[in-house]
Amino acid sequence: MNWTIEKRKQGNEIWVSSNVQPESILVGEGYEKKEYKRSMELAKVIVDALNKHEIKEITKKFSVK
Repeated sequence: MNWTIEKRKQGNEIWVSSNVQPESILVGEGYEKKEYKRSMELAKVIVDALNKHEIKEITKKFSVK
């Protein structure tokens, strides 16, 4: 599974979405410049954390014990 940042509603809503499952997390709205910047920063942190977790789980699943 790969998590990415997705913008909806003319780029005013910031979502973190999965490419495999129909799951998305609303991070924030970016109707104002300051709000948009903060929402994008949070989205980047969330995407990094979720992707690292997925890699860890896949590695654990396929590692030899």
